[in-house]
Amino acid sequence: MRHSTKGYLSMAFSPTQSPVYGGDTLFIRLDPQQLSGVESKYFVVFEGTRRRHVVSARKSPGADGELVALIPGHDLAEEVSVTLVQVTEEEVDKSGEVGVGVCNSYASLAHCYLQYEYDSTFYLTKFLTSSVYNDHALDNLELIKSDRFDLSNEVLSTLDVRLSRALRNANLSTSWHLLGGDSIRDAHCEERETLLHFCARLGLQQVASYLLEQPGNEDALQLTNRHGELPQDVARAYGFLHLAEMLS
Repeated sequence: MRHSTKGYLSMAFSPTQSPVYGGDTLFIRLDPQQLSGVESKYFVVFEGTRRRHVVSARKSPGADGELVALIPGHDLAEEVSVTLVQVTEEEVDKSGEVGVGVCNSYASLAHCYLQYEYDSTFYLTKFLTSSVYNDHALDNLELIKSDRFDLSNEVLSTLDVRLSRALRNANLSTSWHLLGGDSIRDAHCEERETLLHFCARLGLQQVASYLLEQPGNEDALQLTNRHGELPQDVARAYGFLHLAEMLS
């Protein structure tokens, strides 16, 4: 294995900031000649205070001299070091031995910094995951806001994607439960707006798909709100028929 740090190529990384839950595409622009000739693999290393992420990069089918990689989710808001690494297989003559060996050559091609940030979706996700412990937290969508987020100001066309990413990056505890640990068989389990009702009102199909993987999903599907509606009833009433089928 050989490693070298070449004179860093003139290239641009975009974007240079990301929500802490990641999920966006990182574009790396470089000289097209650097992607021709020897077959290489490319990786992007994100180095934070407590975590390191290594993701593969691939050539962009629509642009010469461009690599794309997925920005991974991170554990806290901070500036991280980002390095593009080229891995090339090279044949090595094994003196005195029969045959030719292969070793990997590693070259650090470029470097930048990326800022992970806590955005409004991150704080909304914190509120939603804690709402399972408050039977009235989701009663009125207009009141789902704080000084750091406001549901009424969210772009609904992208909310499903952003919330599902944030939830999957939230590292919920193994004890987290869609009804806060309640069971519909418990005498004290009251009718309420659950997170599944919340998804049904807003058409959040990806979020619902994630929640249906979590503890308490079967009970939450069968628990009505204070209007006697199941999550599937709400989805159907708002015209989200595929989501209604998921919640059936």
